[in-house]
Amino acid sequence: MKLILRFVDRLIFAAGVLLFLQLPNFTNQYTQRFGGYYESEKQTLDEYRGLADKYFDGDMDLMIKSFSDQKNNDAIREAGKMLTTKAERINDLESGLQILEEGTLLERVAYIVLHFDMDLFFGTINAYTPGMPFTTAALISGLIGGLIFSLVFSLLRKAVLLLLPKKKPSQKKKN
Repeated sequence: MKLILRFVDRLIFAAGVLLFLQLPNFTNQYTQRFGGYYESEKQTLDEYRGLADKYFDGDMDLMIKSFSDQKNNDAIREAGKMLTTKAERINDLESGLQILEEGTLLERVAYIVLHFDMDLFFGTINAYTPGMPFTTAALISGLIGGLIFSLVFSLLRKAVLLLLPKKKPSQKKKN
């Protein structure tokens, strides 16, 4: 039984290594998708900037205020709110893109987790192409993954052993 448990422990360690080796590759693919999303949002805002240049001497805030001042037109007022939200979102995306492009692996993973965007995350997973990067960051990440998986397996194994009733030693009958 111990031999089987050691084998399973090694398999789980290997699975952790292989999974965590994918982190740098996954963050790169996530960054590409994030960058595309940022460019798309920026392009939309740039079209509005063109209107602001043409009609409001380039003053986006003035254009948005003019939308908000439309007392009789709820649609235009709502468009002003949406435009304000989009401009704020672009600023957030720009700072996020900088972290994703220039940050360490840990900073990139932390950004993805702390600023979780379900559509971007699952879109990246659905289009993900696994790879075997052998960079220092990938190797360290893989080792950490293996250790985490192995530790979790060991803790679960010990928890199960503690929960199971202990067998009493059987006594052989003397004839």
